[in-house]
Amino acid sequence: MEYVEIIILLILFFLSMIGYLFYQAIQTVKLKTELNNQKQQELIFKDYLSEINENQQNILDFKHDYQNMLSTLGSRINILNDQELLAAYNQIIDYMHPVVELINLDKTLRTLELLPGNLVKSLIISKIYKANQAAIALEVDILGRIEQFPISEITLARMIGILLDNAIDSCKEYHNQQIALGFVDYGNKGIDIIIENYINSSSTTDINHWFSQGFTTKKSHQGRGLAIIKQIVSENDTIDIEIDHCKDKVQVTLMLGV
Repeated sequence: MEYVEIIILLILFFLSMIGYLFYQAIQTVKLKTELNNQKQQELIFKDYLSEINENQQNILDFKHDYQNMLSTLGSRINILNDQELLAAYNQIIDYMHPVVELINLDKTLRTLELLPGNLVKSLIISKIYKANQAAIALEVDILGRIEQFPISEITLARMIGILLDNAIDSCKEYHNQQIALGFVDYGNKGIDIIIENYINSSSTTDINHWFSQGFTTKKSHQGRGLAIIKQIVSENDTIDIEIDHCKDKVQVTLMLGV
C-alpha cells in the first residue's frame, strides 16, 4: 500500500513538473514574441525618425516661406481695408495655426534624441500630436543626454502617458493652452521628469486626494489613471512622485532612481 502511495506521489510530482515546465515554455515564447514586436517597432520608429530628419530642412524652408507669404498677404489686406476679406484671412490663420505648430515638431525630434530607446520618444510624439489637435502647445525640454532610464521603459511610458493625458484634458477644460514636459538627469542621483500645466485657479481640490482610486479632476472621466500611477509608485522602490500646486498651475514630478 505504501508503494502505491509513493508511486501516486511520484506521478503527481512529475505531472506538476511537466505542468510547470509547460507554463515556463509558454511564458518564454510569449516574452520572445513581445521582445520581437518591440524590436520591430523600434526599427520602424528609427526609420521614421531618419526620414523626418532628412526632410526637416525642406519643412523649415516651407514654414519660412509660408509665414512670409501670409505676412505679405495680411499687409495687403490691411491696406485695402476690406473687413470681409480680413475676417476670412483671420479665419484661415486660426485654422492653420495647429498645422504650423505641428511643423515645429522637427525641433522636438532633435531634442528627443537625448533620450534612450524609442518607446518613450514615440509616446511623447503621439501626445504632442494629440495636444496640437486641440491647439495646445506641449513643449519638451531635456537637460543633458540621458543614457538609460533606471526603470522599465514600458512602465515609464505608461506613467508619462497617463500624466500627459490628464494635462491635455485639463488644458481643454480650463482653456489654458500650454504644457511643459522636462527631463533632468542628476547622474547617479537619479532622473526627474516634470510635467507642468494650468488648472482651474478657482479649484479647491485637495491634491492629496488626486491618487485615490476613482477620483478625477475631470468632469466626465473616471480617475483610474491616477490610481494606476499610485499603484506603480507603491510597487517600485525606485520611483517617487511629488505634486506642487501654485495658483493656476500644477507641477507633477516623477523622481526615478530615488
